[in-house]
Amino acid sequence: MKDRFDDAFDWILQAEGGYVNDHYDPGGETKYGISKRAFPHLDIKNLTKKKALRVTQDGVIGNQTLAAAREAGPKKIDRLLAIRAAHFASIGKQRFMVGWMKRLFRLQRFVLNG
Repeated sequence: MKDRFDDAFDWILQAEGGYVNDHYDPGGETKYGISKRAFPHLDIKNLTKKKALRVTQDGVIGNQTLAAAREAGPKKIDRLLAIRAAHFASIGKQRFMVGWMKRLFRLQRFVLNG
């Protein structure tokens, strides 16, 4: 039986997609939502889903994150996502803004509706 972590990881795979190396992207090479900037030691281009799952469990969506998400109500989630939206705006990459915001709204629906 799948748990909430598995659901979150599946969501990330769908939202983030496969390998991208857009020189305008501040994260650099990215695959499955894992960027070269955040994980410079990884071979992003050849990253497997299995390795991405381990990286995600260890450093992106750990037990503390899942516990905090379970305890957060809609108001707190809205506040955290608003902070994230402000962060996106501060990066100043208009080229990516629409996609980032669409993903943020999909994330809000996922978190609140399961």
